[in-house]
Amino acid sequence: MEGIPVDGQLKDAVVVVVEDDEALRSVVLRTLHGEGCAVEAFGHPKAALAFLRNTPADLLIADLGLPEFDGLTLIQHGRAIQPNLPVVVMTGWETAQAAIAAADLGVDGYLSKPFNLKRLADTARRAVGRQQLERRLRELEAEQAANDARLEALHVIGRSLPHELHQPLSCIMGYAALLAEEGVRAEDMRDYAAEIVAAAARLSDIVRQLEAATTYAVKEFGSGNVLLDLERTNEATPASSTDP
Repeated sequence: MEGIPVDGQLKDAVVVVVEDDEALRSVVLRTLHGEGCAVEAFGHPKAALAFLRNTPADLLIADLGLPEFDGLTLIQHGRAIQPNLPVVVMTGWETAQAAIAAADLGVDGYLSKPFNLKRLADTARRAVGRQQLERRLRELEAEQAANDARLEALHVIGRSLPHELHQPLSCIMGYAALLAEEGVRAEDMRDYAAEIVAAAARLSDIVRQLEAATTYAVKEFGSGNVLLDLERTNEATPASSTDP
C-alpha cells in the first residue's frame, strides 16, 4: 500500500510535541487532547528524548527551530531510540533545504506555520495511520507464520501416526491371531497375552505423548522424510513448536 495515505486513529495515541514557543505548544497540545491523544509537550529537545527513552510513542511532532539543537537532529536521535517512530515537522522558516533535509529523514508530515488546527489533526492522523498499518501488517505476518507452523506440525503428525502405530498394532494383531489358533499351549498363551499387553501399553504411551504435546521434535529418515521424534517431544529445547 505504498503511496496510499491511510488515516489512523488518534484516540489514545501517545504523541510527543516539541515546540519552544509556549503559546503554540499549548494550542497543539489542546488540539491533540481534543482528538483523544495522550500528549507530552516539551520546550526543549533533550527533555523529549529523555521521555522517548522510557516511553514508546506513536508520533513525534517537532519544530525544526529549537534551542540546544535543531529539530532534524532531534528526529535523528528520536529515530535512533524508536526506529519506526512517525514524525511530523513544524517550521516557520520553511526553505527548500529544510524541506529536503526533512524528506531525507523520511518524515510523515510537514506543517508550515501558520497552520490551521484541522490540518494539524489531519496530518497527525495520517502519520499515525502509517504506523498503525505497519503494525497491523506485522501482526498479520506473525499470525500467518504461526499458522504455517501449526499446519506443518499437523503434516508431520499426520505422516508420523501410521509409522508410530504400525508396530504395536501389528504385534497386537499377530499375537491375537496366535491366541485364536487351536491347540495353543497355556504357557504360550501367557506369553502371547504379555506381548499384547506390552504393545497396548506402547499404543497408550504414544497417545499420551501426543495429547500432552505443546512442542515437538523431529527426526529425518532419508531426504525429506520427516517424522516425529516422540522420545524428544516436549523437551526443553525442541526442534519445532506446535499447538496440536
